[in-house]
Amino acid sequence: DVKYLGTNVTNGKPVNKGQCIAGFDNTGFITATSSTLFNQFLLRLNSTDLPSFIANLATDFLEDLSDNSDDIAIYAPNPFKEANFLQKNATSSIIESEYLFLVDGGEDNQNIPLVPLLQKERELDVIFALDNSADTDDYWPDGASLVNTYQRQFGSQGLNLSFPYVPDVNTFVNLGLNKKPTFFGCDARNLTDLEYIPPLIVYIPNSRHSFNGNQSTFKMSYSDSERLGMIKNGFEAATMGNFTDDSDFLGCVGCAIIRRKQQNLNATLPSECSQCFTNYCWNGTIDSRSVSGVGNDDYSSSASLSASAAAASASASASASGSSTHKKNAGNALVNYSNLNTNTFIGVLSVISAVFGLI
Repeated sequence: DVKYLGTNVTNGKPVNKGQCIAGFDNTGFITATSSTLFNQFLLRLNSTDLPSFIANLATDFLEDLSDNSDDIAIYAPNPFKEANFLQKNATSSIIESEYLFLVDGGEDNQNIPLVPLLQKERELDVIFALDNSADTDDYWPDGASLVNTYQRQFGSQGLNLSFPYVPDVNTFVNLGLNKKPTFFGCDARNLTDLEYIPPLIVYIPNSRHSFNGNQSTFKMSYSDSERLGMIKNGFEAATMGNFTDDSDFLGCVGCAIIRRKQQNLNATLPSECSQCFTNYCWNGTIDSRSVSGVGNDDYSSSASLSASAAAASASASASASGSSTHKKNAGNALVNYSNLNTNTFIGVLSVISAVFGLI
């Protein structure tokens, strides 16, 4: 609940009883937090072909930003100060710090914000995962976000997290799973070795239909025709070309939505759903042959998972069911960013990016 962001609290209770601050739970403020990705530009400078004088200039400027923490969003006071209700795998600094430091969510290689939706307490049956990542060299998704969320459940930060099996990024590209909607976790019976039965994932990647929607994060302005083209292409990517590629796709989405409930009740689905799961559920096929331009991004890279385990479960799932944008002065009120002339700097970065293909 972000309604009372900015309130000075200890263990979730106001320090000054009855005195709360509100008004920071607005879309503009929250969205602006995700714009803090200057630090990634700094981290990637050494791996680019920029002329040294430009790289040095950018490094000097960005290091000043980083040293002052001006390249990240600061939420102050920290709403989790001395909280005793966090999970035991929470980083101690989150509880101890006066400030909460937030950056673009894609910096942990999970551009799709799935983790909050995967919590068991939500009891969700299905999640629609729209992937606008720029994973490949030509700025299209390659499934890396799903791969990294899948892997997260097996690390210390993945405590009490469950996510269905997915293939590696090379398989995503080789099988064209990054160009069309795909369902993951279709059969709950083959997910019982996970922490709990996760929601079914309806993966909808950004792909070209009528317009090149693979635009750079640092493209700051769009003409009317570009804007309309982006919107139209996004709609087509999410609807199988406005249902011209598959007139049954809308019904298949309905089958995905009721799949978990049907499995829980052991009910019989319409025969049309069996065909849908054959068409759209990942059937466990793996093709990990290396693909040029895939998995090379420094902060959206995709390590391979245990393909054999994932494939075995997904293959059984498909059989049983009938079958990706990347990236201070604190008082009692919430503080976001310093008064830097960031618009000017963004313009400079845009020019550099356009000339040298950095972002």
